[in-house]
Amino acid sequence: MLYNLYMPSKNHYIAIAGIMGSGKSTAAKILAEEFGFHLIKEKPQNNPFLKPFYQDMPRWALHVQLSYLFNKIKELEEEKINFETKNVIEDTPIEVSREIYAKAQVRFGNMTDKEHELYCDIYDSNRSHIPSPDLVIIIDAPADLIMRQINMRARGYESAVDKDYINTLISFQRRWMNSYPDDKKLIINKHNFDLKNKEGRQRFLGMVKDKISAMR
Repeated sequence: MLYNLYMPSKNHYIAIAGIMGSGKSTAAKILAEEFGFHLIKEKPQNNPFLKPFYQDMPRWALHVQLSYLFNKIKELEEEKINFETKNVIEDTPIEVSREIYAKAQVRFGNMTDKEHELYCDIYDSNRSHIPSPDLVIIIDAPADLIMRQINMRARGYESAVDKDYINTLISFQRRWMNSYPDDKKLIINKHNFDLKNKEGRQRFLGMVKDKISAMR
């Protein structure tokens, strides 16, 4: 497998970040298949507050964020043996919840400052037990592309999402990725290629391989 050519002998943990509809799950699956890594999938179906949130964001914002946080902490604990024994690709690192989605809820008034403070306290109290990725691959996609992909995947509860909300998520993601250490991030500009065609896939894989080789 290709990962034998490009990965160091120690186990590595690579996370794929990107806002909803950016194609991060497709990217994670491609890399897991190409490199033979263990894939930790995102599981939105495990969050019972997700559908209600899109119907009434102020009512359910704190619930959906805390549910995601607790599910993610539990999942990472259950995956502990895989982090110790395998190379891992994770679809969406836990930081995305705090740095993008939780902050966006405060911006839109869906969470109060006190609710956000509670969320951050819970996040921080568990942070020392959460593994940190060796590399975060950040999918940076324009709002128009994201809106098209959201509509194409036809999740009914996402139909209420508007472009202003998407642009706000993009803004917070770009702030976060600009502050992330250069040696631990790879930014993929989704505007330039499509992961669903062969040429785009090969270009994406080449960029990731080059970054991994530089980490050796």
